[in-house]
Amino acid sequence: MTAVLIHASGIHLSQGRRNWEHTIERTVGFRVGRVANALVPWERAELDRYHPDGGAQFWGTHSYYSAQVARLAAGDVVVFTGKGRVLALGRIGLLTDNAALADALWPRHPRHGSYRHVYSLAPLNFVNIPYPEFRTRGGFGVADDFRGLRVLTDARADGILTEFLDEVPLPVDAPTLSPVEQELRDVQAYEEADAALEEDLSWVHELRIEILSTGDSSVRPRAASTMHRGENLLVHHYAQSLAPTARCCRYITQVGVTDLDVYLAGEHELVEAKSSAARVHVRQALAQLLDYAPSLGEEKPDSLAALFPSRPDETAVELLRRYGVACIYREAAGHFTRLDAPRSASQAVSLLW
Repeated sequence: MTAVLIHASGIHLSQGRRNWEHTIERTVGFRVGRVANALVPWERAELDRYHPDGGAQFWGTHSYYSAQVARLAAGDVVVFTGKGRVLALGRIGLLTDNAALADALWPRHPRHGSYRHVYSLAPLNFVNIPYPEFRTRGGFGVADDFRGLRVLTDARADGILTEFLDEVPLPVDAPTLSPVEQELRDVQAYEEADAALEEDLSWVHELRIEILSTGDSSVRPRAASTMHRGENLLVHHYAQSLAPTARCCRYITQVGVTDLDVYLAGEHELVEAKSSAARVHVRQALAQLLDYAPSLGEEKPDSLAALFPSRPDETAVELLRRYGVACIYREAAGHFTRLDAPRSASQAVSLLW
């Protein structure tokens, strides 16, 4: 279970501001000088693992927060607050109790001494989220002022991860991910693939593809809204490659909006597009096709196909073929190649709807 640490930056105070500027707004080299001399071997090894370029951002806290710090581990999320807003979100890299390292990074506090619980950030995203927005999205009450240090676990932590998917960075090095973090990783990988495909197909002209309702479409889940931009361009490029006699449309169903329905030579093919040929997206395409096909009612398809910007690996292609789904992918030259599924598999799957 990933924990979320809400940590006040103290930048409203002169020393807090200086510390923030010195070890958060810039990286600190840890292989030479006072910082290097304060490290024990395992700390140096951890820093090298999380920060291979030799520089890291650091933060810390005093011994009176030892009980809270004991609940933290590498990969946990940090939310930095101050001056009425969330300043940054990051992940813990090195986490250690080392007063000598703290003293090499920051002057001792006149009353509380060393910031002995030190952690590096691997990585850190700077943001600007006002407290009212953070309270609303994070499920906090109006009395929450985000002073001091607080550790959230269980559903509260998952709620932060889910709500701030776009702002929370992925851990640099984590052997396992929670379901929420895996969703975060999938979303970010999807957006990166979508952006790359959009740039690659920037020359494609979008067509007018009619969107029709079929069956009982009174339920409109969020997934039914729009395709990703990159997927949309891939669909339009593929539609332009079809014979002039092909009719292309999309259907609104109870479970979502289809990416492309192609009517050609008396046959109806349901096509699901993805902006990446990675296996996780191949599996998503297969699941969506098997979900959409029965929901089309009287417009049920004769065949299923998954559309990708490049060729999936052989095991992913075989996964599609096993369930009667054709694999269509875009070659480097811009034309499309089709790998049909065995007819026996296509016929067997069609019996499901």
